[in-house]
Amino acid sequence: MENNPLVTEIIIDKESPIPLYYQFKVGLVRLIKSGFFKRGEQIPTEMEFTRMFEISRPTIRQALNEMIAEGLISRQRAKGTFVVDDRVKSKFFSTLMSFDDEMISLGKVPSTRLISTKVVKASSLPFDSDEFQNDEFVEIKRVRSADQEKVVFVTSYVPFSIFSNTLPTIDEKTRLYKLLEDAGHPVFEVSRKFTAVNANKEVARLLDVQVGKALLFVETMAYDDQKNVVEIAHAYYQSEISNFSIHLTKTA
Repeated sequence: MENNPLVTEIIIDKESPIPLYYQFKVGLVRLIKSGFFKRGEQIPTEMEFTRMFEISRPTIRQALNEMIAEGLISRQRAKGTFVVDDRVKSKFFSTLMSFDDEMISLGKVPSTRLISTKVVKASSLPFDSDEFQNDEFVEIKRVRSADQEKVVFVTSYVPFSIFSNTLPTIDEKTRLYKLLEDAGHPVFEVSRKFTAVNANKEVARLLDVQVGKALLFVETMAYDDQKNVVEIAHAYYQSEISNFSIHLTKTA
């Protein structure tokens, strides 16, 4: 084995009936929780771990994949594997707040990358638009981050008529809900549904993840106080850095 401090910190007993991957995983998890590896710090590659402990790469990969699923580490395309910072504990399903306001309330610094803004025909939308009395929508694509870590890629569709058929000025500092309020259509209530999906090429590129990675897809329908639909949003959340909670109360 290599002369590396990690080798003395993670004990692998090849004579033990305990699977090697699990021994390695337990040791690495302990190091992360003890602070040996700091939040946001890059950990060695699969090949480096393989050389250190003289165990197979598939064994190392199995341990790392389980840790990714548990939200302890994350892979970033072309960068490596990193210890995950505290999960974004979202009240997304229980409180009506903007992304920026929610991140600020959690002590995180929100930021936005504007991908594109354009007017699109209702017939080209990725959902059934027949129920909406609108021929055109403003399509806004954004990547939202917390503490410079990409959390979600979201595409919002807003009826063009809300803006009197004039494309508003939208930049990376624009707050959509404030824009809707200024247009006379403040968001009063929303409905949301979520589905487990795999990242396609566009989503993977924008979130810096691998194609096929498991994500949480959330569809939001936002309404003003007159029950008019003012936004349809399709959002792809990174599951290992997002933690959603729902509070339910028994009715009589």
